[in-house]
Order: sequence, then C-alpha cells, then structure tokens
Amino acid sequence: MANKQYFIDLDGLKLPVKIIIENRAGARVALGGTHVILRIPKAILFTTNVDKHINWATSWLRQLKAKKPSVFEKYTLV
Repeated sequence: MANKQYFIDLDGLKLPVKIIIENRAGARVALGGTHVILRIPKAILFTTNVDKHINWATSWLRQLKAKKPSVFEKYTLV
C-alpha cells in the first residue's frame, strides 16, 4: 500500500495523491503543497476500499475546480 503511487487525473491535470490510512470516522481530502492528501478510515473487520475513496476524492476535486479553478494553479507549476 505505501509503495503504490496514486494519481488523480483532473481534466488533464495529474495530481499526485498521498494516502494515509488511520483511525477515523470518515474520509477527508486536503490540498497539500505538492500533492493531494487523502485520509481514509482504517477498516478493522474488512479491507479498506481505496478505489472507492479515490473516486469520491476525484468527484470532490472536480466540484472544487468548478467553483475555484485558481486553487489548482500551484499544481500546474510542478
């Protein structure tokens, strides 16, 4: 899990994703300096479905880009 690199393709902009699995109630997305941070709850009785959370984060980021496209300018400079 830690060795796999994830990217979210947002209309041609490839955003690197750092995934943190921890004890928490729900998932959270944050915009880091060079990557997107996705915090996922640790599942005790079953495996954590990372793809489900990646899809949710992609949807949220698309909504954010529609409202505030300037937020993603820092990722185009990399």
